[in-house]
Amino acid sequence: LELNKTISATPIDPPTMSITITVNSSPLAGTEGKKLTSTQIRERLILEAENNVGITFEENLNKDSFVISGRGELMLEILLTQMRREGFEMTVSPPKVLIREGNAGKQEPIEEITMDLDEEYSSKIIDSMNRRKGKLVDLKDTGKDKKRLIFHAPTRGLMGYTSRFLTLTKGTG
Repeated sequence: LELNKTISATPIDPPTMSITITVNSSPLAGTEGKKLTSTQIRERLILEAENNVGITFEENLNKDSFVISGRGELMLEILLTQMRREGFEMTVSPPKVLIREGNAGKQEPIEEITMDLDEEYSSKIIDSMNRRKGKLVDLKDTGKDKKRLIFHAPTRGLMGYTSRFLTLTKGTG
């Protein structure tokens, strides 16, 4: 029996989006939560980065501004929701897509999107995804007037898409 065998780890996808978190400096600061200081926010974000391998943490020299990077809007939104429930109050910047420099120049994160929907909405969704630079890579008939659409689209094109999708499926355009 060999005891010195190494188990190789599965690589984790790099972060695709980041947000900047600072202390809430609005006139209404302190009305929603009890954890308001940059030290409290910093400690919580460091703890999250230590326990969540999909999150990265950076701070500025003054330790009053923190950049959290993660694998998409949902991951970052879950963290912010948890922190708000824990009593944290903070200011959050809009999300920013992380562009990497590679051998072939700038590399933008691409997402795979799978949608199962009623056939009557498929043309509206295809048109909407095309406007967001999405490419239809597969279309399957999944039974009784249902379709499965699979797209590849840049992350920046998907930002805010959920609210647009809900409008499309309600038939308003």
